[in-house]
Amino acid sequence: MITCAARTGSSLLETSLLSHPDIQSHGEVYDPNRVSALRGRYTALVQDEDTNRTLTHFRDKNQTAFLYKYVFDAQGKKAVGLKLKHEELFLPKFAETREAIRRDTDIKIIHLRRDNLFDRFVSWYLAAKVTRITEIHSDDARPVIDFIEIPIKECHVDLDRSAARYAFFQKMFQHHPIFEVTYEDLTGERRSETLDAIQEFLGVEPRELTSKLRKVVSKDLPSLVSNYHELAEYFSNTQHARYF
Repeated sequence: MITCAARTGSSLLETSLLSHPDIQSHGEVYDPNRVSALRGRYTALVQDEDTNRTLTHFRDKNQTAFLYKYVFDAQGKKAVGLKLKHEELFLPKFAETREAIRRDTDIKIIHLRRDNLFDRFVSWYLAAKVTRITEIHSDDARPVIDFIEIPIKECHVDLDRSAARYAFFQKMFQHHPIFEVTYEDLTGERRSETLDAIQEFLGVEPRELTSKLRKVVSKDLPSLVSNYHELAEYFSNTQHARYF
């Protein structure tokens, strides 16, 4: 299972793993409203609306059975998994799923984090409230953004919450095989080395992995965030000062 906060690179990692012939990788199967991104032999079940409603009802009422019958069906592959973000793991609706994963210490956990939590918040804020775009597959599709103003109080709440959730789930899955990885390693100069290490952790032969996803925003934050220096001053005496 890949777990992380939103806007931390999980889609990039998950689609990269999907390019490996020995890995069956599902996406966000635990959208609260419907089953989505269940791949392989189950793709048709997800795409048909009537079948999807039946499948979603089964998932919500029989969570442990759904997890092992559908999500962890290896479909002939050496490794199978999904991404389940912190936001969904915290939902009371999926408490049974969370507990089933916690109890099964054979499940390998890839715990993904963004080293700069302010970067993560800006990425989330843009996707949720400005561009409404979460993924692009070409540089030409990148939205043009001049400046944005980040609400300071909302940002502070998010930085505190993101740090707390990471620590919470790190402790929850402490008895699992766990691979800690950062967004910065996944997208930076150590990308190939990081992906090789993840493949070895999953027990498959390392190979070059590919993804069609592209970075939605390419601007550096001081050039993008109109009140960047005000934010830097506000957080200067907090645990979050290092992000600026």
